[in-house]
Amino acid sequence: MARYLVYLAHPYGKSEWNRNDSIKIECGIKEMMNDDDVEILNPLNDEKIAKVANDYKDDEEMVVAYCGGVVSACHMVVFCPGWKKSKGCQHEHKIAKRYGVPRIYLSRHEADIFREAYLMQEIAKQQKTMAKEEADVA
Repeated sequence: MARYLVYLAHPYGKSEWNRNDSIKIECGIKEMMNDDDVEILNPLNDEKIAKVANDYKDDEEMVVAYCGGVVSACHMVVFCPGWKKSKGCQHEHKIAKRYGVPRIYLSRHEADIFREAYLMQEIAKQQKTMAKEEADVA
């Protein structure tokens, strides 16, 4: 079990592009940290949070409140580019400040580095799969 919880605050706006982007950044952070003691909590890619969001899909305030509770229990919050334009991220920021949770603000360039780490990881996986398939054929 992770001993260090990092919350990833990424704008959503019910956009599938934002959800996918948050997953790329999450995976890139995991790849670069390479530490089993760290768990990234991404509300756009978390089954428990998704269940709450689905159960309360008509009550955005309830979902934001739930995420705020998660933020208050984390050791750090990473804010992705565009967070200032997102009501949910703004609320998460207020909660993190109120509870003294350390905050990191990714620049667009830093987010691109994590996206690239994710892509490199995906390319490596594909290369392994192709090599295995070629070995099986031979």
